[in-house]
Amino acid sequence: SFDFKGTIIFFASEGGQLLVTNNPSVIYVGPSPNKNYEKTNNVKIKAKITSFHGAWNLIRGDWKEQIKRLQTRQPLSGNRFLAYIYGNCRRKEREDIYNSIIDLCQKNNLPLPPAYAKCHGNHPETYVSDPDAVGYTTELRTQAVMSKHKFVLAVEGKRGVDFLHSEKLINAFASGSIPIYSGPKTVFKIFRPESFIYLDIKKPQQALDTLIHLATDVNAYNAMRA
Repeated sequence: SFDFKGTIIFFASEGGQLLVTNNPSVIYVGPSPNKNYEKTNNVKIKAKITSFHGAWNLIRGDWKEQIKRLQTRQPLSGNRFLAYIYGNCRRKEREDIYNSIIDLCQKNNLPLPPAYAKCHGNHPETYVSDPDAVGYTTELRTQAVMSKHKFVLAVEGKRGVDFLHSEKLINAFASGSIPIYSGPKTVFKIFRPESFIYLDIKKPQQALDTLIHLATDVNAYNAMRA
């Protein structure tokens, strides 16, 4: 059911991620998602916008729960170290970051972060099968897996797009975990810098040092989650 009394303006910059709805309360702004686009009452513009293309699930699924999770940091359901959940292994930079975190854990006697989907860098031994560790149409299930971990690696798949932020970051925040985020720096216009770890792909060491600090200092970790 869709009982929201206001209007949702949905911005997207990735065509095909949205299943078009004819609901008059939803206004879609972005590229044409499919052949039925012209049959709706939506508008289409070309602009550099901040886009969370994973948010399309809000108008189809449990949007009330999603909004609540984004408004207030949710309690974690577990105490595991870090989650890595990706199915597109062609993004070498993302896999390289995961490899670096594995090396960091081995040097600092920290638990090796499990790889729940197809991607596991150079470490197939970290693969853990979990049917709930998927994305897009099952965001809440993915967030439930993330919620068992203190940290979630959230790395954008596209580079050179200075305004695109995807469901990767949204899911990590909504799970209650602390995101380790690598993507456009426009993220600082949306989320407080002190609420997550920003990883500069060209200078990752600072983020890795912060990860170790938070992993070994309970007070510092709780302060970031506050």
